[in-house]
Amino acid sequence: MIFKPIISKPKQELIKLDTHSHTSGISLCSNVPPNILARSYHAHGVKMVVLTNHYTQRLAYRFNNLDQMATAFCEEFLKAKIAGNQFGIRVLFGAEVAIFTKDGYSEFLLFGLTPNFLLAHPDLYNMTQKQLYKLCHDNKILVYQAHPFREEHCQKPQDPEYLDGIEINRHPKFDDSLEKVLDYADRFNKGLSCGSDLHCIMQAGSDGIFVPDTITNEKQLANYLRKNKIPKMYMDYRIKVQL
Repeated sequence: MIFKPIISKPKQELIKLDTHSHTSGISLCSNVPPNILARSYHAHGVKMVVLTNHYTQRLAYRFNNLDQMATAFCEEFLKAKIAGNQFGIRVLFGAEVAIFTKDGYSEFLLFGLTPNFLLAHPDLYNMTQKQLYKLCHDNKILVYQAHPFREEHCQKPQDPEYLDGIEINRHPKFDDSLEKVLDYADRFNKGLSCGSDLHCIMQAGSDGIFVPDTITNEKQLANYLRKNKIPKMYMDYRIKVQL
């Protein structure tokens, strides 16, 4: 009998990913420019970040037309991506799209979004939740509701039929509503994400999820989240008392 050696596949290395961040060139509520974003994440050992700047009607008022707005949005991402390359940080394209709903307005994180898709559909913020979800679903983009229980902004969970998941939002100025988010995800069998909602450098490295080091682009991340509805997460509760 010939014995064949048992060859075990090496385990994939998991790295830290922040799924929710903002830079000052587009998100005026942020005080972090792209180069500082990259440097700050590098200092805290985070290897990947999704840049989810606000994409809203308010943003549209700053530009002459929607094409100009979408172009500026993509240019801000390019600045962050170039800065990220200098510090060994993979910056992926994303957006936090605000749309009007029966509760006033709600915000949705898009994972798997690409600059080309946004340039082809610059009116995302004008859509209903159903329209946004259908368009994204048809193009293999995931739709997660951001901070669905942020009562300070009167935000409530929206129609689960048109959601892929919801977010554990770890912004230090707001309650993360962890138990409510977990209950909602379990009840409706939805995916979970976790992010810092970075607006200042003190938040860099505080919260996010772990993903395989082999993920290098937006579509790969969306596929991973699709197959891993509840990814391993990291949360730093010290940040809550620092701000």
